[in-house]
Amino acid sequence: MPKLSEMMEITLESIERKDTDITDSIFYLCAYNIPAISYNIGRKISVESGLLDTIGMLSQHHHPSVRRAIAAGIHETLKVLGSDSDMLTSVYKALLEDSNVAVQIALISNLSLSLRALSPSTNKVGLPDLIPALVQHQDDVSRTRDWRAYTSLIEAWSELPGLLTPEQIHTYFTPQLLKLVLNNAILPIRKEAMRTLVKFLHVSRYVSHRHDLSLQIIKGLSKSKKFSQRLMFVEFCYLILETFSKKFFKEYCFTPALLLINDPTPIVRVKGCSLLPYLKSQLKMPSDRPLLQQLEATSRRSLMSERNKEVLSYIQQAVIELDKRDVKLDSELDPEDKRREEEQNHYIVKEEKTDQTKGRTSMPELSSLDLNKKGNRKMSISSYSDHSERLDNNANVASGRPRRKMSHAVVSLSSRRSSTAHSTSSAGSRRASMPSIVDVANKTRKSSSVKLKTGK
Repeated sequence: MPKLSEMMEITLESIERKDTDITDSIFYLCAYNIPAISYNIGRKISVESGLLDTIGMLSQHHHPSVRRAIAAGIHETLKVLGSDSDMLTSVYKALLEDSNVAVQIALISNLSLSLRALSPSTNKVGLPDLIPALVQHQDDVSRTRDWRAYTSLIEAWSELPGLLTPEQIHTYFTPQLLKLVLNNAILPIRKEAMRTLVKFLHVSRYVSHRHDLSLQIIKGLSKSKKFSQRLMFVEFCYLILETFSKKFFKEYCFTPALLLINDPTPIVRVKGCSLLPYLKSQLKMPSDRPLLQQLEATSRRSLMSERNKEVLSYIQQAVIELDKRDVKLDSELDPEDKRREEEQNHYIVKEEKTDQTKGRTSMPELSSLDLNKKGNRKMSISSYSDHSERLDNNANVASGRPRRKMSHAVVSLSSRRSSTAHSTSSAGSRRASMPSIVDVANKTRKSSSVKLKTGK
């Protein structure tokens, strides 16, 4: 019995003597039916009959429709081959490097399936060879201006953590996604890049990679001058809430998320209000008492100083919802949070002490306040208050309110001690006279309704 490749060559030689259009259409039909042929004859006959050589020949055909047909169905052939799928690695690499737009888009629709089919056989040598081709493929797709295809490509990248090493992902793919999140102008692309980036962050095996990437995302979004980037930070917070543990969220996202309520842009303040109940649900008592006091103080200050009626109504609703949320105790068990913490720590490998401390920078305004460490407590509070007052002043200028005088972060030690002693002596009287957040919200709501009725 002659091999399938020999029969194909005989047929093609007879066809090439006739019309070229007919020849291209027959080539296309052959390429289109390759997955069905491989499925019916099975893995062993596919290898022995020379079908793989035929696939390689058709993948280099001069007509784009033939190459597109091979690209659209190669994932089915890879699944049939199983452990022998590495024999088509060079063919798949050539298709990734193809410059034709139709071939690139045909590969995107089944990219994750193809990579998953290649993973059992190419974890050792094959798939790392595809990294330059995958990066080049991403550059080619970005030039097509087809945002749907680009979004599908980024979604397919979410399968890479199970196929590549953390170093390869952190070196080649994480910078590309971070660039898309911070600089791309198309919202669906940015959102999909954010989802994939959070997944890379979740499966990161090195504490240094996770730490540095978290700070880059938070600094690039929450500190951006563009309000659209600060809105994207809200999406990032929701993704972290869905994926990571409460400890991780409080360490990296609590304080910058709370500062959104003092943003100069009204729509950002509205989005920041929607996060307030979720911030409270991340806290545990009594270990997170300072964060709870910080949350209540910021909410109360926003209720008293907000001049935008629409934003004020959102703040009032958020405060009422905030009061309904209960804070769990440290002794209470949270199975879901425990599962998430174990899951995110499952990927972490032990690093040397030099790797854990090398190249790390402390950013008090981007992480939660470390109020338990002596010597850092008052400086952390002062730095946070300065930053929050700076944002308050920006919001006052944007809304026409008078600028508030800034407080100084550096205070002498004697004055700190005297003010601390004075505050502790009069703490009981202040607690007795200070209204609750809900009372302030109800009061502001009644005053606003009275103004609307009187027409003032």
